[in-house]
Amino acid sequence: MFEADLCCGMGGPYSQKNPAISAHLKRKLYNIQETGAPLVAMDCPACVLQTRGGFDKDGEPVRGRHTAELLVERLLWFENKVARCKYELRDRGSGIGDRV
Repeated sequence: MFEADLCCGMGGPYSQKNPAISAHLKRKLYNIQETGAPLVAMDCPACVLQTRGGFDKDGEPVRGRHTAELLVERLLWFENKVARCKYELRDRGSGIGDRV
């Protein structure tokens, strides 16, 4: 993504002390929209909050998520898939599911 390292500039009191920096958020939202991606992952909680708010305000379908949210979601999906496979194998009577 173009300017992926650009800070949204909205973290904490920084945005109140420097209102001109709010232009960074608009630029960040524009750059994200230009990718065409339906989802953007960020590791800064303030950036997630501001990005979600910006997209909601503009009525954009892009979702902003924290990387930790996505990781937990994927780990839970994987854990569920392993559990289902284990029970399916056990129900087939192969004995394999008992050892998994």
